[in-house]
Amino acid sequence: MRSAEILDQLDTAAADFMFPDLCHGYYYAVDARLHAYREGQRWALIVEALGYSPRAGNLIDVLHVLGNCLTGLWCEAGGSR
Repeated sequence: MRSAEILDQLDTAAADFMFPDLCHGYYYAVDARLHAYREGQRWALIVEALGYSPRAGNLIDVLHVLGNCLTGLWCEAGGSR
């Protein structure tokens, strides 16, 4: 595991506007959590952003996942990242 690999994924997510946005226009940030996992050469980061939508009157929980060991994600099925 190299720090450059992790930073590259974070930079790519930011360039693709997929980086966690705590100042989102449709909901107010309530809480944010960072979950980090590492094992040998495998790693994963999960950024969990919990927000309140006054328009819908509900809470929304958005997960942003990054890592080199993730499988079965929507982007692997032909969707965009």
